[in-house]
Amino acid sequence: MAKVIKQEKIDDLASIRDMIGESTFIVMTDYRGLDVSSITDLRRQLRENDAQARVCKNTLSRIVFKELSLDYPSETLQGPTMMITSSKDASSVSKVLVGFSKKNEDLGIKGGILDNKFVDLSIIKELSKLPSKQELIAKTVGQIKAPLTGLVASLSSPINGFVNVLRSINDKKQ
Repeated sequence: MAKVIKQEKIDDLASIRDMIGESTFIVMTDYRGLDVSSITDLRRQLRENDAQARVCKNTLSRIVFKELSLDYPSETLQGPTMMITSSKDASSVSKVLVGFSKKNEDLGIKGGILDNKFVDLSIIKELSKLPSKQELIAKTVGQIKAPLTGLVASLSSPINGFVNVLRSINDKKQ
């Protein structure tokens, strides 16, 4: 006799597939021991960094991972699992998770998937030490801008000097 799959599970499966399929960075966490206010705070911090958190059934997550050919150690999908996904900056999401797990030791980072490859806790911690995409853009713009600012100052300096000489001559004549 064939199993009848509930529509709710089919919808959950499609939702998890969409969430994981659109993401470049996925982190599996154990949230046992966290209270509702802590989870709400974590979700708010993640939203601010273009990430989302969702508690997913491990069985459905395994099905989606298999469909998408994502390799992971089986222990990452055991016990209560909250998936954190992001399609933007892995560094800023890692910073939020590592920082939050230092304050709330109940949040356990099991591992993650970055660009379809499994990453363990040590790599996620290393990612958290990297500057975010916005910081790198700001540094790059600053590096490009500095020589141009110096060039403009160098080119305008003789002109300013000439104008000052003319002004002092004009002041002496009056």
